[in-house]
Amino acid sequence: MGMIDWLSDNAESFDPKEREATLREKVPECLLEDEHVVLAFKDRGGKGRDSSSFTTHRILIKDKQGLTGKKTEYISVPYDAIKAYSIETAGRLDSDSELKVYVSGMGRITMDFTTDVNIFELNDHLNRC
Repeated sequence: MGMIDWLSDNAESFDPKEREATLREKVPECLLEDEHVVLAFKDRGGKGRDSSSFTTHRILIKDKQGLTGKKTEYISVPYDAIKAYSIETAGRLDSDSELKVYVSGMGRITMDFTTDVNIFELNDHLNRC
């Protein structure tokens, strides 16, 4: 992880099984019984308090708020609410890759990722959902 990734809030890959275990332990009502985390990411180059999970049913975004982070917003985007999405690979001067998801009734959600994230793996997952 580089300083740019931390400052830019770029997300880094995280172990999906570990993320699922944490969600089931800390917020057991959050995941459905038959729902599993397939891809997981943690913001600020893996050092942040926000995260996003791509499950078998939806995209789940955890947004810690405030200075203390006691308040948490969970954004749930069912795959059938996604109308379109685009991916952008990293370039020379723009060192992060990007996913834009266009959600019915919600607008656009943008996620930035470190260069270590295979953006085409996300593309493949969304194509299958």
